[in-house]
Amino acid sequence: MNSKRAITLILVMFMMVGLLIGCGTENGSEQNKSADKDNTEAEKPNDNEPEEKEKSQTQSTELKGKISLWGGAHLTNITEIALESFSEKNPDVEFTFEKYPFAEYPTKMRLQLSAGDSDPNIMIIHDFLCDQFMKAGWLEDISDRIPKDKLIQSYQNIMNDGKTYGVMMQQSFLAFYYRSDIFKQLGLNPPTNYDEYIKVAKELKNNGYFIDAFNPSDNNNAKNSFKNYLYPAGGGIFDSEGNVMLDNGKAVETLNKLKAINDLGVFSPDVSDEALWTAINDSKIVARLAPTYYAAYFESNLDPEGKGGYGSWKMVAAPNMFNNALDNYQASSTYYVINSKAPDKELAWKVIEFLACSVEGGRALSEINREGTMAKIVNGYIPSIESIAKDSRSWDVFGGQKVTSDIAKIFLKYKDNAVVAYKDLRTSEAENIVAQMINDFFSNKGTAEDVVNDAAKKIRALNQ
Repeated sequence: MNSKRAITLILVMFMMVGLLIGCGTENGSEQNKSADKDNTEAEKPNDNEPEEKEKSQTQSTELKGKISLWGGAHLTNITEIALESFSEKNPDVEFTFEKYPFAEYPTKMRLQLSAGDSDPNIMIIHDFLCDQFMKAGWLEDISDRIPKDKLIQSYQNIMNDGKTYGVMMQQSFLAFYYRSDIFKQLGLNPPTNYDEYIKVAKELKNNGYFIDAFNPSDNNNAKNSFKNYLYPAGGGIFDSEGNVMLDNGKAVETLNKLKAINDLGVFSPDVSDEALWTAINDSKIVARLAPTYYAAYFESNLDPEGKGGYGSWKMVAAPNMFNNALDNYQASSTYYVINSKAPDKELAWKVIEFLACSVEGGRALSEINREGTMAKIVNGYIPSIESIAKDSRSWDVFGGQKVTSDIAKIFLKYKDNAVVAYKDLRTSEAENIVAQMINDFFSNKGTAEDVVNDAAKKIRALNQ
């Protein structure tokens, strides 16, 4: 009996070994098939390879630490939203955000930085602050970190003594917005030059419409409208070295041209925010010459149930209003920068790298649509811009036009030769002087040459 049991046990053991060998062979075969499949797929070309490689480089290591980020309320808010996917991948990075009104944030930052405080670690600053912040030593030199060959060449305002201290958060070129339904009804095409602009403006006026809004007695509207003409004309308040260039002849030409258009009665005088959008929603103003960032304002201000043409607006490149116009002029720019006293500069850079030097971060900033928060920012990172140019969300207010993609295409057109207006601490006061100059000219207090020369003299007297 014991012998039979022993024989039975031996047979069972042989059977188990056979089963194990069979299972092992089967699993091994599947693993080899899987490996062969992976190798085959790895050999296939991948159109998204740069983007995937970028993601692995910027997010392969989980990060830890604390980051404080300050800026104007709107830009800080959308940055916080854009960082949500970063936080999901890096849950051990703790963020604190300080959001201030546009008029207050520069003062808040100056107080902190002048006291040598390490907070904020990261800042969002507008171009007019760059010069002061760099020269005061408040910003970290990131020249060796940024991928300059992959950025639009438009960061002159954030460079000093050959060093770069920030990366573009957003930039903007000029565009032309128009009511496609009304233009089609009147047999009009969006203008591409000054003569076409005047022809379209007159036809719109004859049919009870305005081509834009302009009021020389409103300082904000006056100076912004003037700059929309001055910079493409090749003029400016300051040259690239910070010298006053207002009186180089271009400002005189711009004033005379702007007055010639205004005298035709083709501009609406309703320029305050409420009055402007009321006029647009009442189908009185049916076109606008404005920066590309202005597109988001249509989505947040146009009445879907009103007469303002919701779904019929279109955006195209701005017309060339001068011979040999600089259509590659950048209207404004903002930057991500690192506090030179930040305790963890490496972590601060990783955050900025995600936001300003990655496709994922760039796309996140370009598609923010939350209740109370609207932003369609295109930054200066070329791979991100290329990705957005290929595809983006359709905009209902623009009749399904993929506006962000079209903005990205404009950016790519000028990626190697963008023109950026020089700005420093004098800029705000200088622009106020320009606003008064415009008011004086349209009030017949002097010729264009007189008011420009007087304004230039006042600006030269400003202390930096």
